[in-house]
Order: sequence, then structure tokens, then C-alpha cells
Amino acid sequence: MPLPPDTVLLFYQEPERDRFLPGDRHLRRAVRPLVRRLRGGQSVSGFGVWFRSLVKSLQKAGVKVVVNDRRLALRNPDHPVGLVGAPEILEGWDLPNPALLGPGMFDHPSQRPHLMKDPRFRRYLVTCAWMEDLFTPAYGEACARWYGAIDLADWPDTRRLAKDVDVLVYDKIRWSRDRYEPELLKPALRFLDERGLTYRVLAYGHYQQDEYRALLRRSRSMLFLCEHETQGLAYQEALASNVPVLAWDSGEWLDPRRGEWTEAVVPASSVPYFSEECGRRFRGADDFEQTAREFLRDLERFQPRRYVERELSHVGSARLYLEQYRALLPQQRARRTNRTRVGPIEIDSVTLQEALEAIEGMVASRKGGSVFTPNVDHVVNAERSPEFRVAYSEADLSLVDGMPILWASRLLGEPLPEKVSGSDLFEPLIALAARRGWRVFLTGGGEGVAHEAGRRLTSRHPGLQVVGTDAPRIALPLGQADQSEAAVQRVRDAQPDLVMVGFGSPKQELWIHRYRHALAPAVAVACGASIDFAAGKVRRAPAWASSHGLEWAYRLAQEPRRLWRRYLVNDPRFLLILGSDLVDRASAWRSSTGL
Repeated sequence: MPLPPDTVLLFYQEPERDRFLPGDRHLRRAVRPLVRRLRGGQSVSGFGVWFRSLVKSLQKAGVKVVVNDRRLALRNPDHPVGLVGAPEILEGWDLPNPALLGPGMFDHPSQRPHLMKDPRFRRYLVTCAWMEDLFTPAYGEACARWYGAIDLADWPDTRRLAKDVDVLVYDKIRWSRDRYEPELLKPALRFLDERGLTYRVLAYGHYQQDEYRALLRRSRSMLFLCEHETQGLAYQEALASNVPVLAWDSGEWLDPRRGEWTEAVVPASSVPYFSEECGRRFRGADDFEQTAREFLRDLERFQPRRYVERELSHVGSARLYLEQYRALLPQQRARRTNRTRVGPIEIDSVTLQEALEAIEGMVASRKGGSVFTPNVDHVVNAERSPEFRVAYSEADLSLVDGMPILWASRLLGEPLPEKVSGSDLFEPLIALAARRGWRVFLTGGGEGVAHEAGRRLTSRHPGLQVVGTDAPRIALPLGQADQSEAAVQRVRDAQPDLVMVGFGSPKQELWIHRYRHALAPAVAVACGASIDFAAGKVRRAPAWASSHGLEWAYRLAQEPRRLWRRYLVNDPRFLLILGSDLVDRASAWRSSTGL
């Protein structure tokens, strides 16, 4: 059964980079639990804080959150997934699910300029307005804003508590300390000393959370020194505690690595969520003293907690995330409401006549589309190949090819009505094309095979318009050492309504999926050996063999050198996949019945 839309599948990975020696991240991962035990606390990265905040916001919104369950995602390839955390999570990512990326990932879009060209990656979350301005020119409408909520219950109002620290100086100057320490930090401390104000300096990365909480309870205000922030959880926790903030906000992105990606000045902020009720901002040393005097004068007037309650709530955080996550659901679910899943592939529960009607509707829409016919070999390949799974998850129509799949659907309790293989579909679809006056293009088979098939088909179906035939050399990976691009252009030049593609699997499915937008408005049908059958080059299995699930044996006898590995070595794995499906269904049934 498909997952309900209120289930969110999240995947999270902490940043893990080698620091001193190649591979030392593995050693650090092994000793990390011991270090945390000795330190008496647990160090959590900014990615980790974001992730925990996201999960908490979603759960408060009544959403079921499932974390790092690859098996569940694989069994539901049309259900969105959220990828959160360090960019390492993308390394080797092989799930076909439509994905919402972020928060986290990258500092600049030039680090992965073609990221959103992956058809699986649909949305990219950033955590503030200046980051949205930075990423939108590269990622376009896929870019959206989200924030990590600040839980007021975790950060109670401290204003009425006894205070013995006038200013908590939060030192997060990460770069160019040899410049900013004498230019900014030391003059600020001298300013406080001259006015007899008490202060504590808290250095970023050198304190425990309990120490920070205790200091917030004791502090009347905060001086926040940081080059820029993509959200700024620490200063926002101070705001939530009703501690006003005086923030250094240079207005520029000061990351020393920015020169690797751009020479332009990038506007940025150290306090991207801020208003006049939170405190004051200053640009640098020149306006620090004047702004600090005004800040101290108006200290009791600020109401920063109100800002956090209004602008950084769990309700708002969940709403922003779910808006983007659920946007990935409707189109996929609209065309999958009557499908049966076998392994990682979903198959439409339609008869041959209903399949013809569906294709007729696709041709009439002039929006293009893809039609695949999964068999046992396809299920096995989809289990192994992420790219093949993605192609199938995007197919507009998926028809059962072979009795073993039909029998499997019955065992799984979701029986498909009848077998509708590519070869079952081919002749009726060609006849329909002749009646409707569709322009048909045949591509695939050996040299001259598609041409001969076109000649025979036009003689059998008066009025049929075969506007082109082709026999391109297609090889994997597509578009590198083959004729994929040229083949697509020849189809486009012919302007067909229907393209019958017989390159064999998985090449034909991958080719159709890769170039589906270029082929539109034509509907592309993966038809396997049907062009060879139509040309008389290969004989199709007799009806009795097909109806008894023995078509594979007939084809193996015809082409043993080409097909022995597929049928005798690879395809038996289908039994393991089916067995896993049956176990999953049984577990789901027990959970739903409480047994």
C-alpha cells in the first residue's frame, strides 16, 4: 500500500570530512562516543540542530516522521524524501524518490551548479533571505526558504531573573581574527570597561550548552560578533530568552573561500532574522560606540521574545517545510491511484483496451509521455539500478509484461486484470494510430529492420502514416559514445505523434526517460522486440507459451548466446524480491490489525 501523504521520509547525515590524514574520519567516528562520555555532554553540529528542530516541528504538526529508512523509501519510489545535512549525503545517493534537499548542503551554488538538473531533486531549501538571493539565480524556482524553529519552552523568559552580567559577549569571529580582534573585539571590551559594565566573553565552539543557558539567565544583553549567519541559532536562543542583542552586521559575505566561487560582493547578514524589537545592529568599528550607547539606553524597551514567538515558531517551520514537501506529492499520486507494486516498480491496473484509451488521451493532450512494459527482468534491474528505478518512477503508463508479474500481483493481494505486454500492445496501437491519423516513428532493431517493419505495417493498416524509421547505435551510458542525440533530432524533425522505441531493455527505458522532454509532444512507447516481430526478423512465441509464462524459454531457445545470462543467472533473483514483498505485506497487515 502507498504511504499516506502525512508521512515524511527524512534522511540525515552528519558532516564527516578527513581533517589530518586520509580516512581519519572513520577513526573519529569510532572514538566519538568515548569522547562525548568523557566531556560529559554531546556536541551537535549546526546541521544536527536543524535536523532535530525540523523533526520536532513536523511531529508537533501531527506528521509521522520516518528517519533513514532506505527500504521503506525504495518500496515507495513515488513518495518524496527529504535530505538534510552535510553534502556527503549526496555521495552515491541511489534512491529514485523525488527529493527535497536541505537545509544544509552547500555554501554557494557554484559548489554544485548542476545539482538541480538531476530529475530526482525537485526543491532546495535555504535558511534565510540572503541565501535565497544567492542560490535562486542558479537553482531557480526550485529554491525556497525555511527556518529552524526556536522552542520557547526550551528557552524560557529570563528578563525578570536577577542579573549580574551586563553584556554577554558572544565571540564567533571565525576568520581574519588578526584584523577584527584589534579592530572590533578589543575596542568593544574597552568600551564596556570604561563604563563599568560587567561582561563575560563566550567563545564559539568552546562551551557546553548548559553553560550557555546559565549565562543567558544571568545576562541583561548580548553583544554578538559574527561575520555572517545562514540562520544564527545561538543569537536567536538569546532572543527567545528575552535577552536583547547588539549585533555586528557588516552586510557582506566574508567567507574567505568566496573567491573560489565568485569575485562579486555578496550581500549577507549576521542576524538574518531580526527587527527593531530585538535590539540594534552596527556595521563596524566606526559606528559601534554610537549604536552601543543607543542600545544600552533603550535596553528595557526591547521585546525580542515576542519576535521569536511570531517569526520562528514550530508552526511556521512545519508549514514552510510541508508546503515544499507536499508539492512533490500530487502529480505523482494523481497517476498512481490504481497501481500495483511489484518490487520497486509500480504497474497500472488496466486492461489492453484501457491502456489504448490512456495512450490516446496522452496523444491528444500534446504533452508527450512515456509507456513502459515491465517484466521480471525489469523488476530485477530496477532493484539494482537507481537510474532505471528513476526512469520507471517517472513513467506515465506502466503495463504488465509477462505472466510471472501477473501471478506475482495475485500473490501480493493486488491482482492485475490481464497481461498487456509490449508485443500485445504493438499491433492494436498501430491499428489505432492508423484510424486516428497519427504520425508514427519506428526506431530500433538492426540496420533496415525498422524500415521493413514500417513497410509491412503500412500494408496491413491502410492509412497508417510511418513518418520515419531509424536504427541508431545506442549504448550506455547514453549520449557519450553513441548516437542518442542524433537519434532524438531525427525524431524531432519528423514531428511524430507516436514513437515506438525498440532498443531493448534497459536502454530503451533510459533513453526515453532521458530525452522525454525533447521527444514531446510525441508519446514514446518502449516496445522491446516488437519492431523485430513486425519486420519478420524474429518469431514471437506461440500463444500457448505466452499464456503459460514460458515466453522466456521460447526466446532463450531462439537467442541462447544473447539471453542465457538474463534468464538463467539474473532473473531468478526475482523470487527473492517477491519474497521480500510478501514479508513486507504480511508485516503491514499485522501492524494494521494489531496481531
